[in-house]
Amino acid sequence: MSRVTVSARSMALCFVLSVLAHSMVHAEMKTWTDVDGRQIKAEILDADAAKGVLFRLDDKSEVWVPAERLSVGDRLFVRKWTTTRALEEGEKMAEDAKNTPEIVEPPKPPKPSLTPNFDKEWPSVVSISAGLDVETMRETDLSYIYESDHYRFVSTARLQSAMLKKLAVLFETHYEFCKQVPLNFITPRLKEKDSPKLEVFLYEKNAQYLASGGMAGLGACYNSDRKAVMATLKHVGVRVVGSGYTLDNSDAHRELSNEVIHQLADLEWKKLPWLWEGLASYIRSVPYRPGKMVTSNMKSPIMDMVEDPPKRRERDEFDDSELTAEERLQKVAEEIEDETIERVLRFEPGYGLTNQFTSPALEDLMNYNAFRFDADLAAENRQGRVHYGVATLLVYYFLHEDGERKGLNFKKMLFALQEGKTEEEAIKVLLAGRTFSKLQEEFEAYWRQSGLDIVFEEKSPR
Repeated sequence: MSRVTVSARSMALCFVLSVLAHSMVHAEMKTWTDVDGRQIKAEILDADAAKGVLFRLDDKSEVWVPAERLSVGDRLFVRKWTTTRALEEGEKMAEDAKNTPEIVEPPKPPKPSLTPNFDKEWPSVVSISAGLDVETMRETDLSYIYESDHYRFVSTARLQSAMLKKLAVLFETHYEFCKQVPLNFITPRLKEKDSPKLEVFLYEKNAQYLASGGMAGLGACYNSDRKAVMATLKHVGVRVVGSGYTLDNSDAHRELSNEVIHQLADLEWKKLPWLWEGLASYIRSVPYRPGKMVTSNMKSPIMDMVEDPPKRRERDEFDDSELTAEERLQKVAEEIEDETIERVLRFEPGYGLTNQFTSPALEDLMNYNAFRFDADLAAENRQGRVHYGVATLLVYYFLHEDGERKGLNFKKMLFALQEGKTEEEAIKVLLAGRTFSKLQEEFEAYWRQSGLDIVFEEKSPR
């Protein structure tokens, strides 16, 4: 722990503030002569480039005299006196600093923790009550607030109860899934009904979404600063019906799964982008029916996620006969915006890599920072889809085929990150004595036997 240090700026400030307090110590009575030869007996108290020299006269009154009015000899005296005083002040401050007790940083609040649940059995089915209620908390002209057991939904548009229930069931089912799986998701195991609820913000317009902190180019995201899931209504499959909204049948709202998982995951896991995105993608691959997630056979849905091409929503057609010219332009602009969002990042339901593709070396991919991991997402999605696809395969492999086929090394890595270990230390735990080359060889052979031919590039020179 370091002791208090005094910067040059702080010393200067302390010097100015302490002048009067130390004036008696540095006061010196002498006879002073001005440029006209007149003399006066006084104590010097202070000197300032702008004000001049401060004197205390015999009658105890104090007066500032411009320095240029003093004789050359007295001006030299003032300069020497000022230098000596500055040195003394500096020495005193340094001595005070030495004698100042060490600064003890206020203790950080303890990180919420629970006994790790790694030893529990992996559930084959996770389900919640089909009779889940969504309560309307408040409706105003500006926002509509609804709550389920563990979530608080804030929408800029009034939503129908059936649609809200469908969304709430999606969130609550994933919540229960993360609570039960033995991967030490802490958040859902700590939350109780009387605890602050997890927040979800839904926006009618993309401009509202962006202005509130949503990610440009994505119709849904997890905002870690606000600890909230944010999404546009269109992105979750909401469409206009008469004067209200309803969910369409495209199952587009399933794309929210990624962001739901990010909200429930430990932010320490975000240190490794392949883990952060791969784990969310793995859980999104779990077969889902409203209120139920089935994990009894995950290999097939994982391979489907990686191999199958993403499906595109058909272009919305609209009747513009009763729209003004301005409204038509706005409608077209909204459609163009939606298509741009889909073009930048639309993985549901698959990454479209087919059964043969090229990937960066595992050592490179597993050490990419977040920027590099997502770097090529806007370029036809191809390289980004490779990164996400391989990350999904890695999570499956580490959970079901590695670590005595119980995910032991993977779970140790998750816990190492939760304990504050660095990325390098956590990866070392995961490798369990293997080199990256050995891991890549095992990983490649396993998926080749399963029908996936992954060609790895040469490792980048470091």
